This record gives sequence, structure tokens and C-alpha cells, in this order.
Amino acid sequence: MKNLGSLFAGIGLAASLLAGATSAQAQTVVLQPGPATGKDIWTTSVYSYVPPGGGPGGGLNNEHLRVGGWGDLYYSLIEFDLTGLAPVATSARLELFAVPEVHGFGTTDLYLDRITEFWDWRVQGTGADMERLWWADRPAAIQWSAGSLSAPQAGQWYSIDITDLYNGWQSGAYANYGVQLRPTQTWNTWSVFYSSDYMGDPSLRPRLVLDGPPSGVSPSVGAGMSPPVSAVPEPETYAMLLVGLGLMGFAARRRKRGA
Repeated sequence: MKNLGSLFAGIGLAASLLAGATSAQAQTVVLQPGPATGKDIWTTSVYSYVPPGGGPGGGLNNEHLRVGGWGDLYYSLIEFDLTGLAPVATSARLELFAVPEVHGFGTTDLYLDRITEFWDWRVQGTGADMERLWWADRPAAIQWSAGSLSAPQAGQWYSIDITDLYNGWQSGAYANYGVQLRPTQTWNTWSVFYSSDYMGDPSLRPRLVLDGPPSGVSPSVGAGMSPPVSAVPEPETYAMLLVGLGLMGFAARRRKRGA
């Protein structure tokens, strides 16, 4: 009986480890807004993109986010609504899908800036219309990453770690006005991504991917937000549980033989 008790204790331990490993896994939340809730745009220093052309610098609110230039400058700005998201993240990533087409001489390395003031081309601006972010109206920003970010590869997801920035926004250390992407060079090199207005495949729109600490509490799910991804136990945990079940079967057979 003593051995049988030890066997069942081992089985209980294996089951507890399985449950503990499952609950200890961080939950992942994906925020991926569409045209109605997204806030992203590109702006440029020379051309207005207002027919019939010319200046001053403007841009377009379309399906792309352009970063680069050919003697001029093209910046892209992105802001996510963080309402209802976890106050602390163990990992926060801005993920952008680089369009498959290669423009000019290829992609360019990027600088990541933290935007430091309110901006919204739809409600304010000094240009001829409110259909674009005019270059003169672009918000103030300061460089966030110490160095440059490597150039994206066309047709692939491009991930930017913004964990410290996200936690700073959520703690109130910084006001959340989003981020700005700038090119490191402007020799006909372009990094172009799909925007939140992209209709060809909504799954390729910009997304904020958050891994939260294991708290057992799921954050609220808002517009454009995917529910937490269920945690998957590690293979080692499954193995321990299977060993415990095997021992249970072995004990049952021995008890049957002894009866």
C-alpha cells in the first residue's frame, strides 16, 4: 500500500505540474485595427500628392506606409489605442508587413522615434485639406532606439521591439502619441509596408503583439483585438503526465494479480 500511495502521489505531482505550467504561460494579445479604428499615415517633405502635383510637402492616407526617399524624405507614423490592454507587458512588438514589390534600389534601414505631441491630420492642420498629414504639420518626435533598425525584407513580417516604450506609455511615463519611422538614407531606397487601410488581406495590416505576465486575468478585448492565445504546455510536462498514467496502469495490474 505504501508503494501504491507513492505512485498516486507521483501521479498527482505530474498533474499539478501540468496545470501549473499551463497557467504560468504568458498570454498573447494581438491588436490589429482596420480602416475604422487605425491611425497611421505617411508624409513627405517635397511633393504634396495633391493634383496636379508640386508642393508643399504632403503625402497620402492610403494602403501603404512609406519610409525612404530619393533626395527627399518619407516618414511613416503609427499610433495604437491602448485602452483595455495590459498595464505591463513582458514583450511588446510592433509588426509590419513589407510589401512584396521592391522599390528603387531596395529597402533602407530605419530609425524609430517616439512621437511627443498630439497629431491627427483629420481634425487639425495648416495645409489645403485634411486628407493628408502635411509635412509642416508633422508632430515633434525624439529618437527612441539608440541606433538604427535593420532594413526589412520584402514580402515578410518586420518586427520592432517596443517593450520598454509600451510599458512607459502604460505607466504614464510617456504620453502615447505613437511612433515614427524614418529612413537612414534617401538614395532611392524604400521600406514600404501595408497600412491599416489595406483591403487586399486584412491579416497583413500593422499589429501590436503583446505577451503579458502570467496573472490568470485576461485583458478586455476591444475593437481590432484578438483574444488571448491559449497557452500550450511544454512537451516535458506531457511526458511527466504520461509517465504518471503509466505507473497508475502498472499499479492497477499488480493489484489485480494479487487479488
